[in-house]
Amino acid sequence: ALSAYLVSYERRGGVEFLTLKRESPAFRADADYFIYKMGGEYWDYVTAEIRSDLIGNYYEAHAFAAERFSEVRNGRFNLPMEMSWSRRVQEYFREGELVSLQIDAWQFFGGAHGTRGVYTRNYGGPTVGRINLRHLFNHEAVSVVHNHCVNQIAQMANDLVEARQVSAMLSNSVDGWKPFSQWLFNRNGIRFWFSMYSDLPYVAGVFDISIPWSLLKQHVNESCRDLPIGKFIDSC
Repeated sequence: ALSAYLVSYERRGGVEFLTLKRESPAFRADADYFIYKMGGEYWDYVTAEIRSDLIGNYYEAHAFAAERFSEVRNGRFNLPMEMSWSRRVQEYFREGELVSLQIDAWQFFGGAHGTRGVYTRNYGGPTVGRINLRHLFNHEAVSVVHNHCVNQIAQMANDLVEARQVSAMLSNSVDGWKPFSQWLFNRNGIRFWFSMYSDLPYVAGVFDISIPWSLLKQHVNESCRDLPIGKFIDSC
């Protein structure tokens, strides 16, 4: 049962904070996350998504680590360090039923170094569920986002190898929205995260670029303007 290893350490403001800690031979897993305790089908849904993602990722990592450990014992693989997996779920923003979640990820299963990345989840209330940028904005918005990010990247490209790699990825992407798949929102605008979860090579590292709502307001699809997220953007 989940209660065997999920330990509650704090309850506050409709949110219950939890931790996962597991250790087995040559493998260590830990995660800090939370679930919503406000009641109702919608919050049950968001909580289920958080738990499903985190626990599912843990079991996949555990199975992979067990396979690697078996290879080590049979002499087919040399493991220089203990394998590890971790997740940190953060509530980046919440207003009413609008929710933006950030998940910091780390894992090491051998090799020169571990991999780190950021992925996200955004929710627009019971009538929307998870927010999709393709549906929220018209086709012109992706060009606005692309140009803004390219300009921001140009300012840091001399210092960051990662920035040059992202710039190349944006230029070569066939699917315009795909490089911007990991994003967060608040009253200032959208914050895009670039890492292995946005199709960057895992060695490219992690960094973010923000874009204000003022550049995107006019590109909200008419079908979304009366939804909670549309009204929220209009009010910012």
